[in-house]
Amino acid sequence: GACIGLTRDLERYAVGRAIERDVHSVEIARDITDQIMAQLLKFDLRNGPIRRKYDGVKYALKKLETILYELSVTSTTPPKEEVSNANENSGAAVVPVSRICEEELDAIRQRMEGRDEMRERLIKKCRDGQKAAKQAIFALHRDDTSRAEKLILECETMITSDLMPIIEADSTLRYGSFGNVLEEYAEAK
Repeated sequence: GACIGLTRDLERYAVGRAIERDVHSVEIARDITDQIMAQLLKFDLRNGPIRRKYDGVKYALKKLETILYELSVTSTTPPKEEVSNANENSGAAVVPVSRICEEELDAIRQRMEGRDEMRERLIKKCRDGQKAAKQAIFALHRDDTSRAEKLILECETMITSDLMPIIEADSTLRYGSFGNVLEEYAEAK
């Protein structure tokens, strides 16, 4: 979220620098935004607030590129290609500079992927537990207590052995599917 907000700040900063005709600062802002965008493309962002903010990064990058284009059209300085050709002829090597810490963003991405995997596993296991609890309720309605007891025990085993370790690893996952399976279990019990 902070990197995404940074790109929006860089967009506003670049507008101010463009007024002063500071092309170099606008290029740096564009490069940083482009590098952040490249890193964010590696994330598997699901629909939600982060995904909507991510969409804003695309607009920020587009605006920065538009600002640079407008500066190049109205500028009296030589185009970037001519300057880079002059640098190549002088023997100076141009080394691309990474202005963001890719290792930290990779670590964040890996943590997010791990949490998403844990959440998906929890949802799948909750379906099985909830199904057993609902079938136990239906069995009780039909006076089949032996089947109901078996299904309640199955649901209880799923909760304690499969679901609780996931919830203990990340307590924020207890809402939603886990709460629903507990509600069905309590109703069946």
